[in-house]
Amino acid sequence: LAFVALGVGGTLRALVAGTPAQDFRAGVEAYGQHAYVAARDAFARVAAAEPRAADAWANFGTAAWAARDTAGAVVGWRRALGLEPLADDARDRLGLVHGVPAMAPGYVPPAPIDLLLLVMALAWIAVCAAWHPAVRDRTPAAPRLIVPAVVVAALFGLAAIALSGRLDGRRLAVVRGPAMLSTDPGFGAGVGSDVETGEIVRVLSQQGAWMRVEVDGGRQGWLPAQQLVALDAPLPSPLD
Repeated sequence: LAFVALGVGGTLRALVAGTPAQDFRAGVEAYGQHAYVAARDAFARVAAAEPRAADAWANFGTAAWAARDTAGAVVGWRRALGLEPLADDARDRLGLVHGVPAMAPGYVPPAPIDLLLLVMALAWIAVCAAWHPAVRDRTPAAPRLIVPAVVVAALFGLAAIALSGRLDGRRLAVVRGPAMLSTDPGFGAGVGSDVETGEIVRVLSQQGAWMRVEVDGGRQGWLPAQQLVALDAPLPSPLD
């Protein structure tokens, strides 16, 4: 009975809310009719249901850009680029808002993480093969390959970990609107440099309703939490 109830409940929710495929088609249709806000919201539902659907994030960003939702556009394009680092279209669109240099918080290296993991796995296989007694008996030079193969596996494993942290957008956020960095968490604090709409920042810490962030160039300061949209959080509805 419990399984039947869960199944019926899931079916009813799907009928009411629509499936991701239906929402995707609705978003494409709405965008074609220049109903950009409706298209953005439809693609947002798809991205919420299928968080690893790069096309949904990319289309969400494009529809948000057309709807003059700059922060939403950056969120969508950056999430799409995090899922597909070699997607030049998402990288180019993200550059429409702000350039993202190599050392910037939101930068995504154009390197597929699957390739790094594959090289790491092959290196470990080579280590195991060189360590096997049968291989050592037939190939006396095999043990000399163990240390280099371990180094290669470790380096590519660390690179995969670092790239994974870049791709998933942890501790990154998008600025909703133009603001000034504060030197202390409070509205009466001193004012530092400014940040622009759609700029990607790294969140360093939080104190109450304030976030300490780092922006491009190593600048740091405080911003109200309501000024930021976290990249690794579910999409708010709507993004203003």
